[in-house]
Amino acid sequence: MKIQDVDVSLSNGGLATKKIISALYFCIIILFLPLLGTISFIIATIVLGESWLIEAIIAFCILDLVSILVLSLCLWLLIRNKKLKQEITLWLEDAVELKAYSKRIGTLTPSLFIIKYAIIQVDFIFNDVKYSRISTGWSRNFKGYRYAFAKYADREINILYSPKYDQVLILKDKK
Repeated sequence: MKIQDVDVSLSNGGLATKKIISALYFCIIILFLPLLGTISFIIATIVLGESWLIEAIIAFCILDLVSILVLSLCLWLLIRNKKLKQEITLWLEDAVELKAYSKRIGTLTPSLFIIKYAIIQVDFIFNDVKYSRISTGWSRNFKGYRYAFAKYADREINILYSPKYDQVLILKDKK
């Protein structure tokens, strides 16, 4: 199996799609524009000596702070996705494809969102031993609840199980 076949890690959630990765890179490029604007106004203030340009610099500095915060989030998401890909590549070394049944054991709808997050339990048999694993996650607020798990709840799914790392990877649905 290849990493492209994996949709969700039961312990870490879903991988970002190519569209999301492209959008994050686009955001990073766009977020550098206010920084260039600030540098331009600083140079213009030094060269022209106009005092009104200082107000523009202050406005751009505020915009820069917002840009830096969003830029940090984009970079964090890219780094997190890269780290997850590395982990999944490691887990694929000894992974075995199995049929499993997933069961929704909880639903969470954050107050400002329409999207429902789910926590699931995946039951499967490996080497004549029945295993049961519950989704977990990095977030203290969502404690294993993820949007990515909702589409795999309450049905038979294809998984990869890595006995060495005790990890469950849910495969993309075949079309």
